[in-house]
Amino acid sequence: MRFPTFWFEPTPQGLFMLQVAFGQSKYYSDNLKQNVERGFRQKLRRGEWLTRAPFGYVNNYKTRNIEPHPVRSKVIVRAYKEYAKGTHFVPTKNMPKEHMD
Repeated sequence: MRFPTFWFEPTPQGLFMLQVAFGQSKYYSDNLKQNVERGFRQKLRRGEWLTRAPFGYVNNYKTRNIEPHPVRSKVIVRAYKEYAKGTHFVPTKNMPKEHMD
């Protein structure tokens, strides 16, 4: 097997070295996953938002949290109020066609 930076001969020693290289990459990947999960847990403990702010919110980089967007949050509140009235609904795949008009 040949890679851009090194190659492995099809001999017992070459195959062993290939397994060592794969083992190192697996260790790196597992260790990175563990570190990311630890970071997520710490953020949750501090009450911080883990990802980009959802629609209607904005990331505040000073507090490392999310806050309502001045304009878009009003759109979200209005949408929920309209949905709660029952005059509007979210169509689904199994909904009969007469309800989708």
